[in-house]
Amino acid sequence: MPITAMIVSTYPPNKGTEVGKAFIQGAAKKVPPFMKRIEVYNTSCDEGIRAYAIWEIQDEKAADGIRELTNRMVPYTQIEGYRWRLELLMKVSETLPLLGLAPPK
Repeated sequence: MPITAMIVSTYPPNKGTEVGKAFIQGAAKKVPPFMKRIEVYNTSCDEGIRAYAIWEIQDEKAADGIRELTNRMVPYTQIEGYRWRLELLMKVSETLPLLGLAPPK
């Protein structure tokens, strides 16, 4: 089962062009075969713009995938006001058993 990773980013609206250029540059890079970009979503927020980039990483390559995602974020660190964090996600059906509960059928 793949691991789902989400990069949550925020940046000021006046940096949109710079962020767009960094995104285009990053999107041109080949994605390793053990990863898949699911989608990138944008919305407005108190900080300006918030982006959610969702990825799947093969379970056995989790460490490599986290390194790859971190490397892909390096160009964004040059953009003033840009902030990001990486979150690893679990489905509810995966977390309920951790609580000793069975998911609904």
